[in-house]
Amino acid sequence: MSVHTLNRAAGAAAVAALALVLAACSDDAGSGDQDSGDSAATEAPAADLTPQEALLASVDGLGDDSYTLESTMTLNGMDYLVFIETQDGDARRTSNDLYWSILPDAMGLTEEEASYMGDFFTDSHTEMITVGDTVYVQYSGSDDAAIAEEFGADAWFTKDATDDADIEAGAGFGNAGIIGELTDVKETGDGVYTAVLPADSAAMQELVGAGADEEAVPVDGAVIIELDENGVFKRMSMEVPESGGMAYTFVSELTETGVDYDIKAPDSANLHTHEEYEAAILGA
Repeated sequence: MSVHTLNRAAGAAAVAALALVLAACSDDAGSGDQDSGDSAATEAPAADLTPQEALLASVDGLGDDSYTLESTMTLNGMDYLVFIETQDGDARRTSNDLYWSILPDAMGLTEEEASYMGDFFTDSHTEMITVGDTVYVQYSGSDDAAIAEEFGADAWFTKDATDDADIEAGAGFGNAGIIGELTDVKETGDGVYTAVLPADSAAMQELVGAGADEEAVPVDGAVIIELDENGVFKRMSMEVPESGGMAYTFVSELTETGVDYDIKAPDSANLHTHEEYEAAILGA
């Protein structure tokens, strides 16, 4: 696999993983406490719903109250991404770890290819807090020294939540973004569904970086979605067989609902705009 393909595919995989997370719990689909009967999301799907309609109904309502969603991705059996999203009303906090250091082994790169990529393979951590119309972002990883030198310790960077293309792109997948693209949806057990995410679907194209290289041509993904006793989304897992030297697994699980997380803006006076970060660190 070429380094060009690796660069494109690795970045696309990270973006797609976040999109898959948002697909389970989108801003447009509100949510209630799974133990309460007050929300439409806690009502068992009607018996006459098709399997795909039942899956859509399972995420319809997630977001109005509070929840924690934990997601992981592996590349060729190695942990690559750990993403935790906590939402409480309109406030959200996410924690994102990308283990770039596994890529040389996972992709079978030569020492020369890995060396050519420089600090690309440094693990990174991102914290993001959204309160009101402001998104606060903090980065750590290969840019630690440069960020500290330019902005000092405990620096956070702000974005306008109402005018952020990256956030809009992720949220655009929505609850129907992934589930709506599934085919061959079947209920194989009580609250257990199997399905296929087609190779030519938008989500799969993003996941494997199709178009970056002929080696990145995708294959169908095998999806299993589990609902709780109230018909509410609980867990999604997907396996994508090897294609172009890469095999993926993705697991996303709703681990907690109905908790007061009291999400607030970061307690730091060291705030800067994201444009400042891009100009100083990224050279944008």
